[in-house]
This record gives sequence, structure tokens and C-alpha cells, in this order.
Amino acid sequence: MTQSKRRRLLFIQLISTQNLIVPIKVLFYLHFFNSLSAISLYKTFMILAAFVMEIPSGYLAGKYGNKLTYVASKYLMILALLLNLFSPNFIGFILANLMAGIAAAFDTGSGHTYFLKLAATYHFNYDQIIIDYAKWSNLVALGLTLVSSVLYAVNIYVPFIITLFFYVAAIIALARLPKEVPTPLARDQTVKKITVQVIKQLLGEKQVVYLLVIYAINTSLLISNFDYYAVFFKNLGIPTKLFGAIFATFSILGILGVKVFEKATHPLLTQALITLLLPLTFVGIYRQHLILVLFSIVIQQIIYGLQNVNYNVSVINSIENLQTSAYYQSIISVTNTIIRILLTGAFTLLLSRLRLPVLFNLIGLSLFIINALYWVVLAKLKKEQSAG
Repeated sequence: MTQSKRRRLLFIQLISTQNLIVPIKVLFYLHFFNSLSAISLYKTFMILAAFVMEIPSGYLAGKYGNKLTYVASKYLMILALLLNLFSPNFIGFILANLMAGIAAAFDTGSGHTYFLKLAATYHFNYDQIIIDYAKWSNLVALGLTLVSSVLYAVNIYVPFIITLFFYVAAIIALARLPKEVPTPLARDQTVKKITVQVIKQLLGEKQVVYLLVIYAINTSLLISNFDYYAVFFKNLGIPTKLFGAIFATFSILGILGVKVFEKATHPLLTQALITLLLPLTFVGIYRQHLILVLFSIVIQQIIYGLQNVNYNVSVINSIENLQTSAYYQSIISVTNTIIRILLTGAFTLLLSRLRLPVLFNLIGLSLFIINALYWVVLAKLKKEQSAG
């Protein structure tokens, strides 16, 4: 594959971003006199739409083509942006978030599968594009996050308009990529049959199943913890005006996580370090000590970046059938979402019953046990592979 086509793949993934919107979305809703409960409702509709459409979108990608489904996700996102721009009211915001959720579901798997097919056709390593994307997306996120509030101050609609143009540019770039000729599914290949087939395939990939579980557990608890960073900063007396600058550095720490993934040649050693360090960050982060809090946050962000890229590469490498690849990734995404919902709910429930230090100590202990068990499983799988 020519270098220009490879760059186009990376460009499409990088430009399909909402980083300009995310930092100011709540402010945008508040501008139109929405309550916090209404804003929470919008997010719920988006998550629900993505969850409900995850598996159907994978089926549609397998039946009508991954490129078509991927392009449809961009058009759906443009529709969501237009609803925010031209219908800034309760119904408009609900519809916009529904469209954004469906767009996210259509995007899952179909883009990776289409790009994987191009990789197979033009004989290049798609793993490297995933790694490059993980690094560059953090830099793009950093830049767009920093200018987002500035653009919002100029005009509240500007971040949405620029994001809309980003998606239009992505569609134009996609149009210049080779067409995909979808392989027709057999007539008896119903949603139920394909689901059973894909689940059997997934269960046969023991290493992916174990990785999915540990990834979902670690990242769910990390994401739940991210919401309390501002509380820890406030308790330490850090001025609120510095919060934005601190949060902006997370993208750089994410890049360090990708670098660790690239340099790590011993998975067991990497997992051993995660097993030791990740639990300690939950014990140290609520302490009234600046160095401990900052150290815990740095380690958490690096581990989060490392686990994201490791998970994405492992899932892509486990794909056996490109025809049902999008469906396979949708099943994995649904499983991941279910685990995250359960853990987030448990975190919220325990938070209402336990003091934060007690809860974080409990999480730290649980993470140590779970990650230690995962290390044992990894060691066993490696031994089996060596014996085989």
C-alpha cells in the first residue's frame, strides 16, 4: 500500500474526533437552561442507543459492507451535530445524543475491519497504524482540548461547526479509498446464528477473553476514579484555574503508555508491574500529600494508555474471519460495556455506603488480587504455548 493511502487511513481516524466538543458540551447545554439531570438524561440516551445498536450494526456491516457502515457512522454524527446547531432544545438534544450513540455503534468494528481488508490487500501491518493512532490521537486531543474553550468563548457554535467540517473531510477522504466488495452472507445466516458462531469463536480465544475481563475491570475503575481528580486537587489546595492545565497533560501521559507498550518485550513483567503499581495508586491518591497524589495520577494515566493500545491490538490480532469481523468486535464491545455498567453501578452504590478512603483501599486490594490472578493465567497460557 502506498504511503499516501496509509496516511489517509490515519488522517481519517484522527479527524473523526469530538475533542473540540467534549470539554464544552456541558456548558453548551447549560447555556440553553438545561438542568444537570437533563444533561445526565441526554448522556443516558446516547449510551443506551450505542448499546442497543452495537450488535445490529455489526450484522449490517457483515451484510452490506464495512465501508458503507463506517461512512454511515460519519453521516449519523453529522446529523447529531446539525441537531445541536439547529434544534437546541430538549427534544433536539435527545435526538442528537441518540444519533451520536448510533453513530458510535456503527463505527465500532466496521472501520477497523475495512482497514484490515485494505491491509490484507496491500500487504502492510495494520498494528502499526493502531499504535500510531494511539500516539497521535493523544496529541490531537491535547491541542483541541486547549483551544476548545477559546473557540467557545468566541461563539458557542464554533466548536460544533469545526467538528462538522472534520467529519465532512473524513467522508471525502473515505471516498478516495478503494471500494469494498462485501462477501454475501449465506441465506441461513441469521442474527442468532452469527451471534452463536461469533461467541464460540470468542470463547475459543482464551487469551482475548481474559484480557477483555481484566481490561474492562481496570479501565472501569480507573474511569470512575477520574471523576474524583478535581476533588483530590481541591483537598490539596490546588487553584481551580490550574485544573485545565493538569488535565491537558493526561494526553502526554497516554502517549507514554503507548511508548511503554512498544518497548515492552516481556508481557509477564509488564503485568507484574501493573499488579503492583495500579492498586497502590488507589491507596495513595486520596492521601493529603501532593507527591503521592500526582505520582498516583501519572501511573494511572500511563497504565490507562498502555492497556487501551494493548487491548485494541490484541482484539485486532485475534480476528479470524473478516466477513464477521465487525460483528465479532461488536460482541466484544457489548461484553465490555456490560462489565463497565455493572462495575460503575457497584462503585456508585459502595460510594454511598462507605467513606472514600475505605472504598479506595477496598478497590486497591481487589485490583491486586484480580491482576495477580491474571498474571498467573498469563504465565499458564505462555507455558502452554511454549509446550505446544
